[in-house]
Amino acid sequence: MQIIGVDLHTRQQTVAMLNVETGEVIEKTLRHEGDSVREFYSTLAGPTRVGIEATGAMQWFLELMEELGIDCQVGPSGEDPCSRTAETKARSKRCRAGVAVAG
Repeated sequence: MQIIGVDLHTRQQTVAMLNVETGEVIEKTLRHEGDSVREFYSTLAGPTRVGIEATGAMQWFLELMEELGIDCQVGPSGEDPCSRTAETKARSKRCRAGVAVAG
């Protein structure tokens, strides 16, 4: 399973992805140009959960996740659940990718 935390902005999004089985964390930035976002999410194998902070410009992203059959959880704006548990930089990376969307 993959758990992905997304920081969604108007022209791009920053993605932190945690592979639950291996513990590997991948961070990347996706520009909202062409089909790059659709291509990234459509190539993910296995179950995936995506978490994003509520924002006014998220409807297109939610529709894309639904279309691709990806579980997408929306959290309240302004709350960073990771800030309570991240004690080191490495744990912070895993938190952005996992804890923020796991509950």
